[in-house]
Amino acid sequence: MPSPRNSTTRVGKIGESLVIADLLKKGYDVYSPVDDTGIDFVVHNGKKFKPVQVKHHNWTPLDTSIIVYIKKSRERLAEVIAVPVEKKHCVCYFDLKKLKCNTSFHIALDPATTNQKKLRRWYYDYMEFPWV
Repeated sequence: MPSPRNSTTRVGKIGESLVIADLLKKGYDVYSPVDDTGIDFVVHNGKKFKPVQVKHHNWTPLDTSIIVYIKKSRERLAEVIAVPVEKKHCVCYFDLKKLKCNTSFHIALDPATTNQKKLRRWYYDYMEFPWV
């Protein structure tokens, strides 16, 4: 029996494919683990390897930002969280050590309806892979 069109597994695989395509376009090598170890793949730039976890997101009520949840402790094996942002046709990359959050964070896509400007984490500031 075919899987449902919007199953979480399918959504996850689509997100992984979008991130892998972005990384390959940027010239990086991408390696997949054989077992589900808490990371989705490893990225290599010719000098360093970085384990990556791809995360799907939820929309905020007014659709000006998205919320990314990182609840599971085994996701902490990754050094980078990658979030495909289809609305902006890009991928955002976050260094987990610098993220400073425990369970979730917001990514701003459009100006807030309240015109809030401070403390907004804009998607375009995170489109490069964090090697440092």
